[in-house]
This record gives sequence, C-alpha cells and structure tokens, in this order.
Amino acid sequence: MNSLAIVYSVISLLTLAAGLAAWYYTSSRSVAFLSFFGSVAILFAAYFIQTHTQEQLTYVIPFMIFALFAGRAIGIGYRSLKDKPLRVPSVLLGTASLLALGAAVAGFVNA
Repeated sequence: MNSLAIVYSVISLLTLAAGLAAWYYTSSRSVAFLSFFGSVAILFAAYFIQTHTQEQLTYVIPFMIFALFAGRAIGIGYRSLKDKPLRVPSVLLGTASLLALGAAVAGFVNA
C-alpha cells in the first residue's frame, strides 16, 4: 500500500473524529453529514492514489473538503461571537479543515 494512501486514510479517520465531536456539541445533522461525506471523499481520493488513475483528483477532492469544512467552521465561528458554547465546534471543524488541507498539499506534492 502506498504511504500517501495510508496518510489519507489516517486523515480521513481524524476528520471523521473531529466532525463527530463537533456534532456531539452542536447536535446538527448537517455537521454529521459533512463529517461522513468528508471522510468518505478523502478515502475515495486514497483509492485514486492506489490505482494511479486520475491523479489530479488526489488533491482536488481534499481541497474541496477543506473548503466545505472551512466554510462551516467560519460560519459557526461567527455564530460563536454571540453563543459562546459554539466555540469548541468551530475549532473542531477548523481542525478538520486543516487536516483536509494537509491532505490536499500532500497529494499535490506527490502528483
């Protein structure tokens, strides 16, 4: 198994864990769906790394997941200015977005 695919798999699990922790704090179904979707999408990118097909998708997919998580983190972060308990989910989603960005950068360097 390619070492980058292993890194993508670990990032996928960490993204899922951070998203589910944010879901625990917010009880928002959209956050849970986003975490599952992001995790599966990064695993899909790991599949493309393994098969050596469509190598541009190995960094485009994680970058799109980064954009989704970052947008949600910014939105929840803005709401946390009035609702202080939303600060923790905002940080968790920001962490997940940085993990996805790290996957995108690693995929781009490897491609």
